[in-house]
Amino acid sequence: LNVEQTPVGGAATSRDTVSFKVRTGMSSDVEVTTPTQNGTVTTKTVTYTGKGEPLSKITVKGSTREVASTTVRSDGTWEAIGTFELANGTYNFTVSQEELNGDMKHTNLTFTIKAN
Repeated sequence: LNVEQTPVGGAATSRDTVSFKVRTGMSSDVEVTTPTQNGTVTTKTVTYTGKGEPLSKITVKGSTREVASTTVRSDGTWEAIGTFELANGTYNFTVSQEELNGDMKHTNLTFTIKAN
């Protein structure tokens, strides 16, 4: 694409060439199935499941570190088991999907742990 800018007041016109790529179709948003939004979990090691863009990397993060990660299966589903136990309480996590082309999608997840 060739771009041309003609300023007001007689300044010199500038030209540039810009490249871009058009993606056909839309990729899938990242979706969390479990734990449910604002739901309650009764185990301290949480299993996260959901749907996303096949072969994308899924990362579940708290405010300071990664909690779980996995790759979306070819059927669009994913499962990630927490890498450590969480204490009882309410958690606010970000679930991110990094697609093969580098695009990122995010969703927030809030849930409570009430385990013995």
